Amino acid sequence: PNSGEIDIMEYRSCEPERIFATVHTENFNHLIGTQIGSPIDNVDVRDWHLYWMEWDEDEVRVGLDDVQYFNFTNNYEEGDHASWPFDNTHHIVLNVAVGGN
Repeated sequence: PNSGEIDIMEYRSCEPERIFATVHTENFNHLIGTQIGSPIDNVDVRDWHLYWMEWDEDEVRVGLDDVQYFNFTNNYEEGDHASWPFDNTHHIVLNVAVGGN
């Protein structure tokens, strides 16, 4: 998570009508229990949806269809890459993960 990760759609089969958007960084990640995220409820994942993200130097915003349901704001000192690594060059990875812990 040190270089930053933005999950725009996390689905957990144990919560079948809920999806999550989550940000993982060095300071905010699941390994130390500090990840930052937000769910949206009553989602039928069998239907077609538009999952989207807007990202600029001040904020990451994530939504489903026409509803924004998560934002992560850059409230950190310039150069604090442990909290806000999203001002560096990044790659887009489309990942379909099944299983995990």
